[in-house]
Amino acid sequence: MDYYLKYSKGEDAVYRKLHAESDFHKCWSCSLGYPTLFIKKEDGTFQYYCHLDTSIDYIDQFPINENVVLAFMKKANENPWINGRVSIEDGDPLSAMEYALNRNKFTFAHRFKVLKEFFEHGNWAQNEAIVYRDLCFVQQINGGDEWLVMKWFKDHAISFESMSFRFALKRGDFEDIINDLCNATEEQCKNLEWRSRKC
Repeated sequence: MDYYLKYSKGEDAVYRKLHAESDFHKCWSCSLGYPTLFIKKEDGTFQYYCHLDTSIDYIDQFPINENVVLAFMKKANENPWINGRVSIEDGDPLSAMEYALNRNKFTFAHRFKVLKEFFEHGNWAQNEAIVYRDLCFVQQINGGDEWLVMKWFKDHAISFESMSFRFALKRGDFEDIINDLCNATEEQCKNLEWRSRKC
């Protein structure tokens, strides 16, 4: 797969094909210190693909499954905080449009370190999303710390938790929680019995 780097902002952005990792220091588009990769679609436009938090060889070996991303988007949009229903009922339809969940809202963490850095950053906009392994987290409150938790099982996604991670990071058990979520079965998730020990 060919990857592209973005070299300027706005509608006049320039995308150049990535030839070597030495190109990274030249590009404008970085997040959390990691270069942002784009792919070219059939219509000639560019789509955000992922942040390069590991080697290109690794990303090629474990490509992003767009069908899984679409499944997470569909499942998340059943949530009234994410699909804008709550904002509309509160008399703020423009907010619902501004923060609508779309493909560009998704960040992809190939390593645990990047996932942790993402949550440590804080002050996330509503509907910012991150995918790590078979998990997906979507922010439900603008500037908040209330994450919808979803997980992919074989051919479908389920939504089963709403979690805050600020205190888990402070307590030092954030990694344990993520490991428990990764190891949980579908039945454990649905029954909210995925935690291996009580907090």
